[in-house]
Amino acid sequence: MGFDHMSFGAAVSYVQTVSLLIDLLILSVPVGAVIAIARGKRNRPNTISIVPHLVLWGWLALLLLAVAYFFFTGAWYGENGPEPQVIAARITIYLILALLGVVAVHAGLYRTTRAR
Repeated sequence: MGFDHMSFGAAVSYVQTVSLLIDLLILSVPVGAVIAIARGKRNRPNTISIVPHLVLWGWLALLLLAVAYFFFTGAWYGENGPEPQVIAARITIYLILALLGVVAVHAGLYRTTRAR
């Protein structure tokens, strides 16, 4: 896919759509952790599922750190960044990495809370 040949508007639209997909993927992690905690209580009633709790608290900690980073560095705002076509190429790579990471987390959550 040639991002260099995209128009400005098409590149911006692509980046916004893929960003929304990445956001939804990242938001699925705490939802999956809460579901895994409930599944762990049902499948293993006498034990505490440590992995889902670590994933949930780790996600919350990373969210707070990201908000603090963007607030203190001003990285949340900028008009002098690269062209949307360059960002479109980068965000495609970020989508692939986010998808792999989220699938790995969900697989780990399922594996650690399934019935023995």
